[in-house]
Amino acid sequence: MKRDDDYLRELLFEMEAAEDYLFDPDGHTDDASSEERKKTYHCMLAVDAGLVVYVARAGHYARITSSEHDFIQTIRNGTTWNRTKAIAGRAGMQTIDKRAQIAVALGKQKVTERIGIELP
Repeated sequence: MKRDDDYLRELLFEMEAAEDYLFDPDGHTDDASSEERKKTYHCMLAVDAGLVVYVARAGHYARITSSEHDFIQTIRNGTTWNRTKAIAGRAGMQTIDKRAQIAVALGKQKVTERIGIELP
């Protein structure tokens, strides 16, 4: 299965909007639908990138990390997300964690431009 970064972005928004802090992608069984398997796979990719962690509790649950909340806030804006993808593509940085770093850097750049304070 190929990684779909736009799908992953939407999945992260779904996780953030959930009522519970635990998220169950439901694609862990052989009889899971292709959509459930895609959701599970992309959740696992977010785990690989350190944006999501698995929590073992009567099933396969995940929760987003504090840094993931920061990433979500940064990529919520479609323009920032598209700039992140373009910069990552030009730089050959196709990994999720590198894209997260680029997005956060773009967010910091916006702060500096708007209020003149440089963030570390």
